[in-house]
Amino acid sequence: MFPKRPESVLIVVYTQGGDVLLLRRREPPDFWQSVTGSLEWGEAPLQAARRELFEETGLGADGLVDCHLQYRFPIHTAWRHRYGPDAHENLEHVFLLRLPEPVPVCIEPREHTEYRWLPAAQAAEWCFSWSNARVIREQVLARISHHPSTAAADLLAVTGRAHFSRLDVVSATPAPSSVPRAPSQRHLDALATNGGEICGLGEGGRDA
Repeated sequence: MFPKRPESVLIVVYTQGGDVLLLRRREPPDFWQSVTGSLEWGEAPLQAARRELFEETGLGADGLVDCHLQYRFPIHTAWRHRYGPDAHENLEHVFLLRLPEPVPVCIEPREHTEYRWLPAAQAAEWCFSWSNARVIREQVLARISHHPSTAAADLLAVTGRAHFSRLDVVSATPAPSSVPRAPSQRHLDALATNGGEICGLGEGGRDA
């Protein structure tokens, strides 16, 4: 709907074993994030969180936790045209979803090209959004009682693939040689230029 509502949700999906689900956006490239999305007009944050979770991963919302935590950041000028003339900041609502173990998810290929289950500390490093990384470090790590083995973590980091039971975690588009890369210097420069966040790409730097 136009204009976009300057309010969004961030849903961090993680496992008790210490893995966090990250999605890789089509645009901008090398942009890794948790589940995110803008609220529709008249929609409550919890409703938006449930909707975005299903739309972007196919996961149900049983166990979804509202952290009652919000972040504000300026809407980036590149995306200001999507909002009303008086919209200058976006308000982000934070949610968490814990799963017993990593599972395959069904991503929306028009928005994301692939996904990864990564150890929480590593996932925080790959997040382009400062608020996304902060939630993983301050909210998720505090809830994890143990971490996956070093071997399993190394397998995820190097190959981007892991087998859980008989289910294979794969990307939406074939990329045999694709390995998650650190944010480019261009992106880091953009973060510094815009006060620590590419904002107005929806929430936490996302084109929601």
